[in-house]
Amino acid sequence: MSDSSQSKLILSLYAGSIASVMYGIKTFRKKRRILDTPSNRIATAAQGLAEFEGFAWNSEPLIKNINGQDCCYRKIELQEKVERKNYSSWETRWTSFTGNTFYVVDKTGVALILATNGDINGQQLTERWHSINPDYQNKIVQSVSSSISGFPPGSGWFSRSFRIQETSIPLGSPILCQGSFSTPSEYPQKVFREGMGEFCLFLQQTIRKPIHEMQRLDLDKDGEVSAEETVSAFTQAAQNSLKLYRESSEKIDVTVYGMLTHDLSHPLFVENGHQYHALQKIGNKSILFVILGAALASAATLLLLDNF
Repeated sequence: MSDSSQSKLILSLYAGSIASVMYGIKTFRKKRRILDTPSNRIATAAQGLAEFEGFAWNSEPLIKNINGQDCCYRKIELQEKVERKNYSSWETRWTSFTGNTFYVVDKTGVALILATNGDINGQQLTERWHSINPDYQNKIVQSVSSSISGFPPGSGWFSRSFRIQETSIPLGSPILCQGSFSTPSEYPQKVFREGMGEFCLFLQQTIRKPIHEMQRLDLDKDGEVSAEETVSAFTQAAQNSLKLYRESSEKIDVTVYGMLTHDLSHPLFVENGHQYHALQKIGNKSILFVILGAALASAATLLLLDNF
């Protein structure tokens, strides 16, 4: 490797190290913000900074993710694999957001989340283009308005490599959200939303303690209720609520108490999972990126010393 190439590699490693450590610190601060903010019941929350543990419900028409689940929110990134001299990377060519607003539901009521500005972390799936079912592929092709060279890819050896990276929040999924809560003059208001009243009634009758302590959700009987098990249980309950709504002649309304939005003082974030599982995920991510940063710095230092 030439001296100039090695110098570029060392600088890249140091830059990656700094970026990784900074992201790890940012993630740790987010964890501290969650720990330092008490969770509120939606019906009794005061205006200003608020944190809710609840379940996601759609305020706009339902959408499907790659797995065919009904979702309240979905972000799709179409990425292309770009080969360079010394490395390759996935670069985003097109992004789509669906579900600019959705509800958070708890046993006491409902709040509307304005998700256009905020940090929305849901269920993440990554699939190579040729692994995606044809119906989903067709919808992506129809939605991509800009001209992307080589897309959609062919099936030959020399066709370009694309993948879909999707972030979604399934209907009924447990969520932890924090932001600026407000109650404009039109709130509280009664609304009818398909299946939401039935789901609220289910929550009132079912939840008696934190969901990570509800042992009946422990499907694999390993003594621990995982994030995946809670998502599976409550998304199934959401589907049951939809079925009840469609079969019943008596509809149940719910009360929306206000809106959760983003501002500079109280930034909005939504995590897939309640506090116990969200803190586990955020804490692990923070540690991982700090370790990655330290490893990259060590590699860069060893290369630098090797030059002397």
